Amino acid sequence: MANRSTHDGGSNPDHTGRHAVIDAEVISKRVKEAQHTEAEINLAREKYKALPQRGSILYFVIADLPLIDPMYQYSLEYFIQVFNHCLRSSPKSIDLPTRLRTLIDFTTEFVFSTGASLSSASTKLARSRLGVDANQGNLCPEVCRGLFQAHRLIFSFLICTAIQQQAQTISASDWSYLLRGAPPTPTTRPNPAPTLLTPAAWGGLHTLEDAMPVFKGIVRSFALEGQAWVRWLQSPEPYLEDLPVSWQSEGGSAISPVQKLCLLKLVRPDCLVPAIQQYVINSLGPHFAQPGPVSLHSVKKDSNNTTPIIFILSPGCDPTGELQRLALAEGFTPGERLHTISLGQGQGPLAQATIEMAAKQGHWVCLQNCHLVKSWMPELERQVARLCTEGQPDLHTSFRLWLTSMPSPHFPVAVLQSGIKVTMESPKGVRAALLRCYGTLSPAVLAQGCPQQPQAWPRMLFVLAFFHALVLERRKYGSLGWNTSYDFSDGDWLCARQTLSMFLNTQATIPWAALQYVTGRINYGGRVTDDNDRVLLTHLLPRCYTPAALTPDFTPAQGYPLPAADASLEACISHIQGLPAVDTALVFSMHPNADTTFQLQESERLISTVLSVQPRASHTAGAVSHDDMVAGVAQDALANLPAPLAREDASIARDPFAPLPTGAVNSLGVVLGQELERYNRLLHHVSASLQQLTKALKGVVAMSSSLEAMYTSLSNNQVPRQWAHVAYPSLKPLGPWLKDLQDRVAFFSSWLKRGLPNCFWLAACFFPQGLLTAVLQNHARLTKMPIDQLNFGFEVLRVEDALQLAAPPEVGVCVSGGRQN
Repeated sequence: MANRSTHDGGSNPDHTGRHAVIDAEVISKRVKEAQHTEAEINLAREKYKALPQRGSILYFVIADLPLIDPMYQYSLEYFIQVFNHCLRSSPKSIDLPTRLRTLIDFTTEFVFSTGASLSSASTKLARSRLGVDANQGNLCPEVCRGLFQAHRLIFSFLICTAIQQQAQTISASDWSYLLRGAPPTPTTRPNPAPTLLTPAAWGGLHTLEDAMPVFKGIVRSFALEGQAWVRWLQSPEPYLEDLPVSWQSEGGSAISPVQKLCLLKLVRPDCLVPAIQQYVINSLGPHFAQPGPVSLHSVKKDSNNTTPIIFILSPGCDPTGELQRLALAEGFTPGERLHTISLGQGQGPLAQATIEMAAKQGHWVCLQNCHLVKSWMPELERQVARLCTEGQPDLHTSFRLWLTSMPSPHFPVAVLQSGIKVTMESPKGVRAALLRCYGTLSPAVLAQGCPQQPQAWPRMLFVLAFFHALVLERRKYGSLGWNTSYDFSDGDWLCARQTLSMFLNTQATIPWAALQYVTGRINYGGRVTDDNDRVLLTHLLPRCYTPAALTPDFTPAQGYPLPAADASLEACISHIQGLPAVDTALVFSMHPNADTTFQLQESERLISTVLSVQPRASHTAGAVSHDDMVAGVAQDALANLPAPLAREDASIARDPFAPLPTGAVNSLGVVLGQELERYNRLLHHVSASLQQLTKALKGVVAMSSSLEAMYTSLSNNQVPRQWAHVAYPSLKPLGPWLKDLQDRVAFFSSWLKRGLPNCFWLAACFFPQGLLTAVLQNHARLTKMPIDQLNFGFEVLRVEDALQLAAPPEVGVCVSGGRQN
């Protein structure tokens, strides 16, 4: 402009103004173009919004997994790599809705699945491309294979419900009721199906009707459509059956799937786990509810020389044998190129030196029992970090680092986040246990393992494997299966198999008694410490080790025939795969009610685990705040809490503490005094903690960690742990627990003020054994008989209610409530 002004001999105002106008028009045009471009970008970005929303849902579900088990650690960096990998590897499409649907389904399935359970062709294609991304870190779909079997359904259920909550197909009130429930409402209406509906379930239906508008009128429906509801309740799979006609709309059921789960939890809690499994199948697909097995070969294929492979162990499981077989197949001879070190005192320097040597020479290193050396875990973290970050030029590509550990909060988080996690646990079910046993055999062992008795060997081997499956699977029933939990393992099966081979090869005839003794009393019985468990073990083994096992038609249990005597290993495995997938209690010589008890425990475990990872519920505008709700629960509990029991209130005419007619101490009075002390301590603890929580909610005192835990328990309708520590054993939720506490205190108050009851409520005692012992002591002191010569005889009375007893028996006592929890 200066040159132009000088050339023209001066400035031209009109010319300058025209240029200013032109520049302004250009700028205005470009601003409009930029705004238009921004609007188009925002519009295009909004179209892709569903994909990052799905990614955030998946990540936050994964981020909550450490609350279930401290070994379930996954970093944000890992998830971003997996997410970017899905963007690159998913099938392409020019149609945007199709592309988005493919990306969402692909990412969800890829994040969930184990390497062996990828179902869609597109995901299998992505797995084949993993080698291309090996330098970018481990992108294998490892989340599910790093979870224990009991947690895989929980993981898929969390994904499913999180997706539907984001889509607003599950309301916050329905989700809260499914997890937390509500105290049952007392009712005087007659129960239309007392044999199918417990009093708690019948009262819960009234609460359900008040809490969820969709169930309005269900109590009346049970009275009017009793037969239809009875048929539904008696169905072995009610979650697959339609509700009575009045609860169905023209297009199907008027109740959503989650609302149906709420109803099932209330009236058929034993079916809740399979119902949730079916819910996941209907919502996401069958592969989300039934993930496939994990292969060590695929785990090794997905790893690299900077990625540790971590075996998360369960009791009785040892991956060493499987790892050694894999090493031999890959050319890594155990002891030469596979170095196994069991960590313990003084083994840290050896492990460090072995890792450094193996990293240079391309060997494999397996460090066992990392959870036992808490002090060496920081050094392990440094070793793994050095492998991952330094990019050592002498790091051999064939090097692999294998680690085994029980779940432990001391295991380095950085190692867990950078490694491939694989859970190792006993197979679930008889069929799976048999497949695991036969998976350890070679064709030569089956065909030539017993040259002296080749006809008996395969049949005896199968019944031994079946016995091994029995002792493993009885553990799932808890104290109903074994009085004490035992860590039966593959080592027991191997030892018993060798014992069987020795006896068959060295004896002309099978020594059944010796075989049963060595296998039952030594091989397996060496772990058994309880006398009754030892008796059970010696009665289970003759079901399998019997001369009848050599006959063609023998079966150790109904539905479990033996394979042909000349069957090959492949034929035996094929035969086992055709056995029942679901085992009933009858297979284990147990009553069918054991299955119901087990299913109830599984349902409770699943719901409590899901509840443990939920954030504190928030309230919406116009609704009662969470603090006010908890304060209301605390005030109600305080108002209904029984008064302490005072020894001074004892009856004078029927003094429960009075000595016996012989002048001896009344042992029942001693028991009563001890129970009064225990209940008064519990009542004082409950009252004091509720008062402190009320003050903390008002801001009068600080909210401590114990009060915070109590706050969470009350909001979740659970009994606080600090109460449970000083209380009697109970599995009840908060509402029924408080009602049960009132009934227990009322029983002891009646005993205190009215004298000995006509019938003792056995379950009301903190220590029921003490009551029974006191009865024996009193009888011994009255009759002058040695107490060690006394024992109980039992007679079941045909009385529906203990209140119907007019007087106590002349000898002994009446007791009730032996099964109450």
